[in-house]
Amino acid sequence: MLQVRVGIETGLVVIGALIGQRGSEELSVVGEAANLAARLQAAAKPNEVVIGPGTRQRLGAIFELSRRELLELKGFEGLVPVWRVLGENNRAAIRFMAGHRDALTGLIGRQQELAALSEAWVAVRRGRGTAVLVSGEAGIGKSRIVAAFAQGLEGTAHTRLFYQCTAVHSGAVLHPVLRELERSADFDPADTPQTRFAKLEQLFDWSGKLTPPGSLAVVADLMGISTQLADRASDLDPQQRRGLTIALLLERIGQLAREQPVLVLLEDAHWSDATTLELFRELFARIAQMPVLAIITGRPDGAAAWHTLPAVTALHVMRLGPDETVALINSIAGSTRLPTRIVSEVRDKTDGVPLFVEELTKAILESGRGFDDSEPSRSLFRSPDLVPTTLQDSLMERLDRLGWAKELAQTGAVLGSEFSKELLSLVSQISPSRVEQGLEHLVKTEFLVRRDG
Repeated sequence: MLQVRVGIETGLVVIGALIGQRGSEELSVVGEAANLAARLQAAAKPNEVVIGPGTRQRLGAIFELSRRELLELKGFEGLVPVWRVLGENNRAAIRFMAGHRDALTGLIGRQQELAALSEAWVAVRRGRGTAVLVSGEAGIGKSRIVAAFAQGLEGTAHTRLFYQCTAVHSGAVLHPVLRELERSADFDPADTPQTRFAKLEQLFDWSGKLTPPGSLAVVADLMGISTQLADRASDLDPQQRRGLTIALLLERIGQLAREQPVLVLLEDAHWSDATTLELFRELFARIAQMPVLAIITGRPDGAAAWHTLPAVTALHVMRLGPDETVALINSIAGSTRLPTRIVSEVRDKTDGVPLFVEELTKAILESGRGFDDSEPSRSLFRSPDLVPTTLQDSLMERLDRLGWAKELAQTGAVLGSEFSKELLSLVSQISPSRVEQGLEHLVKTEFLVRRDG
């Protein structure tokens, strides 16, 4: 039997040229994270996943982990803390909450959004369903708003269905829906296919009215459950399978709604697949007659298709104002008094994006430095260690959307925090007119600030 050992660490690495001979070439990877991952892989037992501190910091409670161990690894000073991954945490009702081990900071400047969701929930409790699209850029706090609203419903009678879209599975049919079924049916990795199918039958058995086996077999086949019924379902043509699946999933929501109000949460809809979009289109066509509140979160440029669906109310989340940003900084700092100079710098550099405010403030607090009002903050903010790893994905995602202008941004970063247009054109070997066009785009997307003179 094939056995594997996996070591994972998160951090910045440099990927260089190909090394090795023809037929066995591979990219060279340089960086502490890559070195640590290799050491962890060697320390792992067969069929075991071991992670380092950089990865642990970003996981929250999304995975079940064993207790931290301290290992002595070649090439690293002192003992290195590591964790062994036991499996995914399926008990987390909302992925955002699972990703935050620490207590959430107070929600600041989002009263209008919470009021809109609360008003929609009042209508749902009266039997009139609706859908709300919460849109905004990455890090603006969409998931935080939804989590706060959901927390406010704790203790009230309702059923919650949580669907999480991911970039990796954006092409997988109904991936967020099937994952929710796995959680609701309480699948265990040790379950046999027959056990899993039996759990599905129980999940879709409403008051003794069992769903027709043919429909359930189609869903089981989509979930990779191989049984005699599921194998026969694969003989249906794609249109028949899609129709049976959507009908069954809608029937489940309808049955749940007959018992008590239902809260449906679809996170990161900009990564949803076409069949999930079709499922929700069918749900929204009849949601007005059901006690169901569907909340969808997504980025504006990737969730445009959701605006056109019936019964959808759009709720666009804006950046925080300067006073709200300062209030958030002080809330995160707690009893630690940050100098006014540093608070102003954080406010200006984060530009009202709550995730940036939170992570940059935490990075400053965790830097271990003493703070003095007379101390200049310029050197602190120029430290490369001050860019939290939790922000790097968001920043890289924004850079990737620049297209060819990304090369200009990278070249400018090498030149320094300030550079002239002429120098950039000379170093990049791009024509002045093309450089001007790229700089305009970088200024518009707020990567650069133009200074005259």
